[in-house]
Amino acid sequence: GSPKGPPLPPSNVRLSSATPTSVTVAWEAPAGSTDLTFYKVVIGNSPSDPTNTTELLAQLVYERTITPLVEGTVYYVTVQSQDLSGWSPPAQVPARPIAQATAPTNVTILAMSAGHALLEWDPPLSLTTGPVTNGLSISGYQVEARFPLGDPAGAWQGLG
Repeated sequence: GSPKGPPLPPSNVRLSSATPTSVTVAWEAPAGSTDLTFYKVVIGNSPSDPTNTTELLAQLVYERTITPLVEGTVYYVTVQSQDLSGWSPPAQVPARPIAQATAPTNVTILAMSAGHALLEWDPPLSLTTGPVTNGLSISGYQVEARFPLGDPAGAWQGLG
């Protein structure tokens, strides 16, 4: 038979989480790959010059946390597959270390009645602005009130 070409790049390369000093990138094996030997993960400061860090990972590893990084800086993470015929084309994702989500904005009381309040808000700006939020999303909100209601010295309690 004719020689086989290099493998396909990893699929679904994505930013799965971030902290102020790290990013975690995940991927899946390319379709139809049966004889991969390694994945190569490279991080850099521009899409065309990923030179900061290179790591070879075993074929059954589908995630890598990269640290230490600088909060707010956009990095470019490239992942490639390898088999006996060589390296795949690169699959790349931009990634930005970010802090914990900030508070929601534009919190508004829409209606109030005895024992009830209807609130509305916009997502925090930290996850909705800027070019790189790939894969990161708000997983929930926590609403608290002081009890007894209206008492500025009351204890904060979470509402279900």
